[in-house]
Amino acid sequence: MRSAVGEVQGRFGGMVRSADWSADGNAVKIAGPGFEVDMRVDAEQLHVAAHLGVLGGLLSGPFVRGMKAIVQRAFHKRLT
Repeated sequence: MRSAVGEVQGRFGGMVRSADWSADGNAVKIAGPGFEVDMRVDAEQLHVAAHLGVLGGLLSGPFVRGMKAIVQRAFHKRLT
């Protein structure tokens, strides 16, 4: 998950203001102006929830597509 978050920060660096990790490293909240993305992994699944607020307009499409592509590449062997 750390590599996926790093890629998100690299690709959307101008938009990402923070990536706050849980103590165990199994969860992260990525935040920027008007959006939050929560990612969490457990023994079986990756959970992603996004609150796009301000991004609900024109920017949400490219952001969501980019996030989805990054997550799919990072977890391709585990996604069904």
